[in-house]
Amino acid sequence: MEKQLQQLIEENDTELKKQEDLLLEQVNIAYEKAIKKAIKEFKYLEKINDKVKPTSAQVKKILDKTIEAFRHEFETLASPFQKELVAQYENSLKESATVLALRDKLVE
Repeated sequence: MEKQLQQLIEENDTELKKQEDLLLEQVNIAYEKAIKKAIKEFKYLEKINDKVKPTSAQVKKILDKTIEAFRHEFETLASPFQKELVAQYENSLKESATVLALRDKLVE
């Protein structure tokens, strides 16, 4: 029974790691898109007037837009993976608890 539980935990860990990697990949994609958007905004400011540095208000506006873009991309890209990951963690816990419950019944 211990081997069965250990094997189940290892299999679940492998699946969870895959889902975590997929989620992280989506976070990285969202981050890269947001950074590219920020770079584009700063280049646009330079193009308008390359002799004047951006004001702190302009920088803050770009940063706020960048953060909002990241949040939007994250919600769009990562949310399904995040939900799946949570579901897999829950399933893993249920499977482990079931094996433990069966083991305890056999021990009695």
